[in-house]
Amino acid sequence: MIEALIGAIYLDQGISKSKEFVNKFFDLENALGEMPDSNPKGRVQEKYDVDNVNYSLIEENGPDHDKEYIVGLESYGSLVSTGKGTQVKKAAAEAARNHLKSLKKTPS
Repeated sequence: MIEALIGAIYLDQGISKSKEFVNKFFDLENALGEMPDSNPKGRVQEKYDVDNVNYSLIEENGPDHDKEYIVGLESYGSLVSTGKGTQVKKAAAEAARNHLKSLKKTPS
């Protein structure tokens, strides 16, 4: 029903009025912040220029069958966060998630 209402406003009054309606009655910023983050690396890349984001393996611990990886997230040449995981991919995602959390804590 809400989607139909927004669509009707869009068809009748255009995109700017439909955006105004959505922003007035829905708290999208906080609603999106409450959703589980299934793609933290994508969100980091949206925030920064893709060429200025780099993930690198910092450390590898444990036996071959039970490795733990520590990956660093660098932005514009500076290490901004780290993450741990049983796979490099998971550690990179945690590094991105940790960085996004730190941005929420930093006052604007």
